[in-house]
Amino acid sequence: MTWLGADVDRLHSFGLALSRLHSELVPLSSIDPRVARALRLVETDLDRVRRTWHQLSFGRMAAVEFDAWGAEGAAWWTERFVASSTTADSILRRVIDNSAEQSFADRIRADVALLHGVSDFAVVADFWTRATDPDTVPVDVAGARIRRLLDAIVVHRADHSFLVTPAGHQGDVEQRDRDIDQLLALVIAPWSLQFTALAREWNWTPQEGLHRLHEMLTIPAVASAVAAGLPAAVDRALTDLPADEFARQRRIDDVAAGSGATVDAVGAAVLGRSTTPLDRLDDLVGLVPWGSWALGVAAGTAASTLVQRLDHRASEERRVAGQAVARRGTLATVAMTAVANDAVKHGRIGTSARQVNDDLAHELERTRVTFDSAADRGGSFVQSGGTSPL
Repeated sequence: MTWLGADVDRLHSFGLALSRLHSELVPLSSIDPRVARALRLVETDLDRVRRTWHQLSFGRMAAVEFDAWGAEGAAWWTERFVASSTTADSILRRVIDNSAEQSFADRIRADVALLHGVSDFAVVADFWTRATDPDTVPVDVAGARIRRLLDAIVVHRADHSFLVTPAGHQGDVEQRDRDIDQLLALVIAPWSLQFTALAREWNWTPQEGLHRLHEMLTIPAVASAVAAGLPAAVDRALTDLPADEFARQRRIDDVAAGSGATVDAVGAAVLGRSTTPLDRLDDLVGLVPWGSWALGVAAGTAASTLVQRLDHRASEERRVAGQAVARRGTLATVAMTAVANDAVKHGRIGTSARQVNDDLAHELERTRVTFDSAADRGGSFVQSGGTSPL
């Protein structure tokens, strides 16, 4: 999706200009077929401008209304405990119904009230997943929104003193905290690489991003979602690679570094919690879209050969290390697949794997090693307290 920013007032002025042009063309359209065609184009653009202006202006006005309701010191906190539906429910549903979540998300400032003031949390989750969807929202815009969301959650959880829970509603508050954990899992998982090597895309350092990622991974739902979503994140990050070979390899290296850091962070979080196992390797391999030839090279080597050599003692550290090995192999497969798909898309090879030339074969092998080198696999075992399988 192409993202176009818009100034509401200028957009309104443009709409007025189109309306005047439309009025001038209408009486001439029956005389000249070319004018009739131009009129149809103007009508299409005018309709698009009107809809966009409505969404932007509606979202802006709704944000002003919401911020007034959820202002600091206001009584919004208790409303959802005494009413089945709050003012926030009404505003947020209208925002979604009018497809105005994008402009609303960028104008709202009462983030804590949005998280805790809406009775139906499913509506909140729907809003935030729309506002941070990697398929429709640019990376920098999603980053600004997610960082603001994280700040609101961290600040609130660090200090509950300004919020008083009515008697008998403690269970409701605890359920809301669990709902927020699930929301964090939804919005963070597609963007885990922007917490590490791709942190510059969110205007923070990899150290800042990794620190915040470690904080979020202590939540079991987030750790599971990040692990399950990492292959898709890698595939998305390697879509539409630069044409320049050096720039393309730099992008691949960055994504590999980010995915490796994320794998290690997930492993560290699991060891810290000693929680249940995360998703299985074959679940991840099932996500690979391109073809079986890369599976045999990467996933087969990493998953079948290496993991089968492990001494399967009942050790949490060795279990997590084995998962890290499997994940790195799977991510190598996904990365090779994405690079091959990009080569097909941009004409560097045909649609058959038999048409892979020497240069691309070297690039694919380099990609595999970048994502799943022997050093990385050994490092996973050392960091997890296990021993190298090599």
